[in-house]
Amino acid sequence: MTPEQVTKLKGWMLAMIGAGIACFIAAYQYAFPEPGKELPPDYAPYLFAGIGIVCLIVAGIMAIKLKREPP
Repeated sequence: MTPEQVTKLKGWMLAMIGAGIACFIAAYQYAFPEPGKELPPDYAPYLFAGIGIVCLIVAGIMAIKLKREPP
């Protein structure tokens, strides 16, 4: 891999980590709604938590791929 490709992959990896964390925050917000507001669908927290887990797994695969790449 060229240095540009490594940098691009590193950027995508960090973006996936950020997206995973954002999905976990959204899942928490849907799991514990504020009193007096409309209740979200029952599946919303599970949906966001699942997407968050997938994002973090993809970021882990990218990290392993970058680690195996010679400098």
